[in-house]
Amino acid sequence: IEALRCDRDNVLAYYNLATALSADQTVTLSDGQVMSKQQLCIEVLRCDRDCPGAYHFLALTTVLSETVTLSDGRVMSQQQLYIEALRFNQEPALAYLQLGTTMSAGETVKLGDGRVMNRQQVYVEALRYDRDLGTAYSALGACLRQGETVTLYDGRVMSPRQLLIEALRCDPENARFYFQFASIMPRSEMATLSDGRTVNQQSLLIETLRCNRDRDCVLAYIYLGNMLSAGETVTLS
Repeated sequence: IEALRCDRDNVLAYYNLATALSADQTVTLSDGQVMSKQQLCIEVLRCDRDCPGAYHFLALTTVLSETVTLSDGRVMSQQQLYIEALRFNQEPALAYLQLGTTMSAGETVKLGDGRVMNRQQVYVEALRYDRDLGTAYSALGACLRQGETVTLYDGRVMSPRQLLIEALRCDPENARFYFQFASIMPRSEMATLSDGRTVNQQSLLIETLRCNRDRDCVLAYIYLGNMLSAGETVTLS
């Protein structure tokens, strides 16, 4: 704040102040202006429209249906902000992952380098930069129908089930991954996770509830209850 009192165009001061705030916080500058994280990011880009990271931070403060007007007059959606972030190659794995979340099935986007990509290809790119990004495996699995496969950047050909096994390898305590796996798992089948555990639909639902410590995953309880016969019980973790 003191740096900005001395130099109103200090891009580094705006940037550092923006990174220090959470999405719902504001800060009062020495001239009395009250600024949010989003407004600080806009100020960063006013001072330096090619500042690496500013587009990514700005996208994180923007909801899917919202647009933001930059100081140079550009009106940008969350999707366009992520595309700009990728132009600077700033945290590419997360930027690709978050770009994918702004896309609908069948939609394509044109990146700054001219490539046109669909949602599935965007998630594959995320994994090219970080092969341990569990959320990208999970999101990619959700893009595929049963029986479909996808070829990853390293040549691996993977089904939805294999993608979720990889997601759980990256984050074995993620309740959402277990529930997603249970939702595509036929009741009579078994699968082996990367840590050697053998699971079925019922055990995946139990793991969902174990990892969801608030025990508020209503659908997991409903699905688990529907699997039990009259008088049968199940022991939760």
